[in-house]
Amino acid sequence: MALDTPSLPRPMLALVSAAAFVIVAAGLKAAEGVALPVLFSVFMAMLVWPLVRAMVRAGVPKALAILLAMLLLAGAMVGGTAIVTESIAEFTASLPRYQAPLELELARLNAWLSARGLGTVAQLETQVDPGALFGAVRVAAAAVVGILSNVLVVVVTTAILLLEASELGTKLEVAFGQQEGGGWIGAAGSQVQRYLVLKTLISLATGVLVGAWVWAWGLDFAILFGLVAFLLNFVPAIGSIVASVPAVVLALVDLGLGGAVGIAAGYLGVNVTLGNFLEPRIMGRRLGLSPFVVVLCLFFWGYLWGPGGMLIGVPMTVIIKLALETSPNTRWLAVLLGGAKDASTMPAPLIPPSYAEAPAPDAPAPDAPAPDAPVP
Repeated sequence: MALDTPSLPRPMLALVSAAAFVIVAAGLKAAEGVALPVLFSVFMAMLVWPLVRAMVRAGVPKALAILLAMLLLAGAMVGGTAIVTESIAEFTASLPRYQAPLELELARLNAWLSARGLGTVAQLETQVDPGALFGAVRVAAAAVVGILSNVLVVVVTTAILLLEASELGTKLEVAFGQQEGGGWIGAAGSQVQRYLVLKTLISLATGVLVGAWVWAWGLDFAILFGLVAFLLNFVPAIGSIVASVPAVVLALVDLGLGGAVGIAAGYLGVNVTLGNFLEPRIMGRRLGLSPFVVVLCLFFWGYLWGPGGMLIGVPMTVIIKLALETSPNTRWLAVLLGGAKDASTMPAPLIPPSYAEAPAPDAPAPDAPAPDAPVP
């Protein structure tokens, strides 16, 4: 016989939930130094696991496959840190050279607008800070260096997660039961892993194409702009736009108006082709968050974990949304997090409603007679 548990009134439940949220947020902020590398390790484990699984199926021992994958990951992190650090140093040293010409271009644009009676933007050169535009690129790249510099923590944590990955499904089924929770967690994990792998590949292609386009135009810092395009492609709705602004502004100073238009056209072509056409066809639909949720995530995770939180927090929110989609009990939260178009194309939950609404083990079936009732 199931015990009746008293339920809290709705106002009290809302108050308790809000208090719990504040406590969890304060804990996450205090644990920034540990939480960011560990969370990055979880992402890396999801990305590397298909490679490890392929090597194991090819006959490579599991321990050796994980060791090879970790050597590859460590090499990529060390090499990436060195490249990004050098690019940041060069970019920082060149800022004074570009800032003065940019201020001159803004003054000319302001004069052109003022001559046409656009007085509302007559003080454009005082409203736009050129140093802030370039500084945003430097901060984003520095956040990546901060995460990649924890090579030992990330590699060790990722290796442990990979060792546990093959046994995780069995543990979930034993702990929660296939119909009570194990099936939902397994389905959500598969959906999240597929999204993360495909999104990383598409973002990598975006970064390579943008970097090649910038280099072809002869603009400096092609590697850095490619890296920024790769990172901000994980931010739905506004990431691609923000990534293009520093490169276009720098092209305006270095290459003139024609070069700026050419750089902007390249960003637009790459993002429209990959983001609007290729990505929905590969993933089956367009995934993302509403613009309001994206901005809210940037503020929230940026407050908790700084620039690193802004970079990793939005993709994590998308992953949470994907996990919420797999259960009918949490699907409404996923709908609220996504945009209107995404809600109209959202697939059915991966687990049947009967799993989410399964009766208690000792409760009688809905159509079954009471235990003491005579059977006609």
